[in-house]
Amino acid sequence: MEGPIDDANLREGISSIWDSQIIFIEVSAAKNSVDIKNYIWKSIDRVKALKNPRIAREERKNLRENILQKLEQGANGMFLWVNLMLDQIFNKSRPSDITMALNAAPRDLDKMIRHVFERIASDPDVDKADLNEILVWVTFAQERLTLGEMDAILKMRPPIGEGMPDLEDKLRGQFASFFKLTRADNLSTEQLQLRLRDRHRDFLLHKESHEDGQSEGSNTIDDEEEEEYRSYESPLDTTHLEFSHASVRDFLLQESKPGTRKWPTDLGVGVAVNEAQHHITAILLQILCAEGSDIDFADVSLSGYAIKYCFEHLKLLDRSMLDDSDKRMIIRLLFTAFHRDTVFEKWINNASIPYGLWAQGWLADDNLSQCVRDWFANEAITDHGFTSDEISQAQAAAKSTAALFEPMALFCAREWIGPDATGYNLEVYVWFLHVFMGLIHYYLIPIPIPLQSLDIRQSHPIDRRLSNG
Repeated sequence: MEGPIDDANLREGISSIWDSQIIFIEVSAAKNSVDIKNYIWKSIDRVKALKNPRIAREERKNLRENILQKLEQGANGMFLWVNLMLDQIFNKSRPSDITMALNAAPRDLDKMIRHVFERIASDPDVDKADLNEILVWVTFAQERLTLGEMDAILKMRPPIGEGMPDLEDKLRGQFASFFKLTRADNLSTEQLQLRLRDRHRDFLLHKESHEDGQSEGSNTIDDEEEEEYRSYESPLDTTHLEFSHASVRDFLLQESKPGTRKWPTDLGVGVAVNEAQHHITAILLQILCAEGSDIDFADVSLSGYAIKYCFEHLKLLDRSMLDDSDKRMIIRLLFTAFHRDTVFEKWINNASIPYGLWAQGWLADDNLSQCVRDWFANEAITDHGFTSDEISQAQAAAKSTAALFEPMALFCAREWIGPDATGYNLEVYVWFLHVFMGLIHYYLIPIPIPLQSLDIRQSHPIDRRLSNG
């Protein structure tokens, strides 16, 4: 298909691929206008100034009409633009401030996103480091993070364990323009606010009756207890965090690269791609290599995400853009990850069914093994901090997939023939060894001496299933 790629050419190209008739759904500003208008009319009642009885009725009426007109004219088919604009005026109490915000709003979506980021970045109450941490993880996470995982991530930042106590309030309030929280019960922020309002009203009635009937020296209801009735407190493990719209992530990625950046000035809020991937990879490797619980103070563990996605982040990391100290950090953590029994235990304990496919996913993933081996082949391995034995092991792993996974195979062999090898883990050990031996024979690699004496198919009854595939 030659010529410019417009709607007509695109339809023609798609239709030529399929034999059956294709139904096209057109999405345009004109098509969306009615839905957006209804959305604006439904949402506008949340503007604080329109409910203030101290503002004259006629002035409120004129303000309402002005808001409706500006939002309908500026939307151009984009719900996100409307949401970003509404978030800026919801809590303004002065009509003049609302009018000023409406007149200053850019029509272009990227400019509008930039405009809101400028407002947030200039707010002295916003901790930019915390916001950037959230932006980095939501931008590059391989799956939606839970609210608890984000809470744990923030608690890993100094001061360790403190985190952001009002995280959910920030995400549903000050940062609501860019983030969306989804609960298992699908209750929206507005519905939760109504529930909180009712709870707080009931609390105040209870507090009033308690104070009227209390005797001298009896316990009083303090401000801390009252504050609990104003917090959302969504379940940490079933509430998921993501951007409110894909355009927010697109904007952050666009502004992270000099070649695509539209604005030369740095707001101090945003992401840098390789620095972000290094940051995430290092944290996940630290969690993977940690002895015992990764974060004792966190309500939700990050181990599951680290085990599942650590090496996916590693694959996306560009070594050539890191300095030597950053390279050494990753190499040291990788060496630990492929030589420490406690790490192997985490991998085994999180193995998925069927175990044969799980083991193949580890051992037969050429991209994974080549990625790790490339790190071990890096010249930084010979720098200070590594013993001669460690250097020899790393260099061997750099040349051979079997050498890379040999420590884990030896761990599985020891555990398999040990006195405590029973149940779930036993089957995982056997499958890993079975696939590892197949890898060795396929590539005609000499079997490590400690494994030569093991008869994988006959040494234990559970192995007989392996003979049948």
